[in-house]
Amino acid sequence: MEEDAVTTGEASRAKLYFSDDSILNLGELSRLEVAEYLAQPGTDRTKSIYKLLDGTLKVVVGNSDLEIHTPTAVAAARGTKFYVTVRKCEKNEKSVSNKKCRESCIFVTEGAVVTRNIRKEIPEEVTVRKGESVCVPLDGPPVEGGFSAGTEDQLASETSVLVNTAMATEEKVPLFLRPVTNLAGPEIEQEPVTGQSPVTVIVKFP
Repeated sequence: MEEDAVTTGEASRAKLYFSDDSILNLGELSRLEVAEYLAQPGTDRTKSIYKLLDGTLKVVVGNSDLEIHTPTAVAAARGTKFYVTVRKCEKNEKSVSNKKCRESCIFVTEGAVVTRNIRKEIPEEVTVRKGESVCVPLDGPPVEGGFSAGTEDQLASETSVLVNTAMATEEKVPLFLRPVTNLAGPEIEQEPVTGQSPVTVIVKFP
């Protein structure tokens, strides 16, 4: 529901399925908050805004006008796949903060993502396309780059979740969960995981 949050600890990951067929994978030591989740009247689409406050997130956009907000950036996308990371930035003379300095980086694997600084007084925005990446500092517009060769494999490894999930089918299921057996749209992606054992998670609702 809106204002709910999911936090992962060390060696922990989470995979979230939403009713608009969007899928969000959280890497370890990450925190995600649901800021807005609204159905658009007369359509099958939703408008959703999620806040990634720390860590790494893989986003597969379904039937949604979706935005990811971080401490420094806004990433807006439709029908695409991309990664977002929030990390400590390098100390530099232009930074307005030292200990609390953060930067957000976006890497696109499919489609395009419009990215800008979260501060409205920095209006410059860029469109990041497949295979491209940008980083958004605390006090400036998006800057090209931020990831090196092998980025996609590394990010996929950090956020992959191998799931065999059984869910109850009662009517009172939270908005952001739906029974896997009733999922419409694209098949659920199961990324290959090396050196890990699959875990079965059973979710029951009273």
